[in-house]
Amino acid sequence: MRALTEIRGIGASRVRDILDQGVACVGVRAAAGRRDVISGTATVLDADTFVVAGERIRLIGIDAPENDQHCHVDGRPWPCGEMATAAAEAMVGRSEIACEVFGRDRYERPLAVCRRGEVDLNDLIVREGWALAWYPSSGSVVLGPSYEAAEAEAAVHRRGMWRGQFVEPWEWRRGQR
Repeated sequence: MRALTEIRGIGASRVRDILDQGVACVGVRAAAGRRDVISGTATVLDADTFVVAGERIRLIGIDAPENDQHCHVDGRPWPCGEMATAAAEAMVGRSEIACEVFGRDRYERPLAVCRRGEVDLNDLIVREGWALAWYPSSGSVVLGPSYEAAEAEAAVHRRGMWRGQFVEPWEWRRGQR
């Protein structure tokens, strides 16, 4: 059976719209309140990957630059990957966080929305310009919240990576292979 996102004209954002409207039940998306939650203090590996309670967690719906990735401001390189990680560390702090698991990726990492209290850290990282809204365009897509509005706000206000030029993290990784 073909995945919905393989049908011409239906992408991850359209499937999210269908789910949000409650028009269809697609995939294995668990009802809110029925998802696993992983809680504890976090170690930030990069701006979209944390370790919480011994689990390596991938933040769903976002993609941040890798630690060794550089962006450019005024034609000069700057370490946007390291800066994104440092910004995420500052946002997380030493507070306990709770990560709501929406599914697992191909590496079996939990795909989650992590919160510090009421603050959606996935959203905050994108809103501050340290990650982009992202869902894979192929493979098994686990859907979660959409962060396109947060990305648009970061771009308009030239926050984080948006203060200069950058290569999208997924494209940068492809070039490293």
